[in-house]
Amino acid sequence: VVVPDDAAARRLEADIRFFRGGAGDPAAALDDVAVLPGIDVSPYADLSPDRGGIVERVATLYRLTQPALRPRIVLSSAEALARRTVAPGELAARGATLRTGQTVDRDELAALLIAGGWARTPVVDEPGTFAVRGGVIDLYAPLAPHPVRVELFGDEIESLRWFDAESQRTLRPVDWVHLHPVRE
Repeated sequence: VVVPDDAAARRLEADIRFFRGGAGDPAAALDDVAVLPGIDVSPYADLSPDRGGIVERVATLYRLTQPALRPRIVLSSAEALARRTVAPGELAARGATLRTGQTVDRDELAALLIAGGWARTPVVDEPGTFAVRGGVIDLYAPLAPHPVRVELFGDEIESLRWFDAESQRTLRPVDWVHLHPVRE
C-alpha cells in the first residue's frame, strides 16, 4: 500500500492492526504487516538519519528478498519507494540464519555483523547491536522481538535464547534467529 507520507503509513498501520485484532505470538512467526519507512534526512544535509528508521527500512527490504519471511502487507510512502537502495540479490546474500546445533566461527560472525552495519557495544539494548564475551554472543536482530543470547560450545551453537534487554534475564529458548544488514 502506497500512501503520501510516513505519518499516513503509521496511521494506516495502526488501523490495520486494530481491525485484524489480537497481538499474536512473536515466537510463532514474523508480523505479517511491515512498514517501509522513508529516510527523514536529505542526502545533502549535514545530519545523520534516525538509526531506528534505517534499521526498520533494511529489515523490511530484507524480508522482501526472502520468500519465507515476506509480509502479507507492506505500507510505504511514495518518497520511501522512490529512494534508491541495495539490489535485492546483494541484500539477500548478506543475510544469515543461525540455528541451534549449527557450526559458526565467532570471529567470522562478528566480521559479518560489522560489515552489515551492526554496532559492537558492551551491552545489547537496541536492534542492530551486538556484544561478544568469550563463547557468548548477545545480539539484537531487528526481526526478533527481543535480543538473543548465542552460547557457543567450541564452534557449535549450543543454545539460542531470548533475553530481556534491561534485566538480562532469560525469557525462553528459540530455534533460530535471522541476521541481515542494518544499513544500506
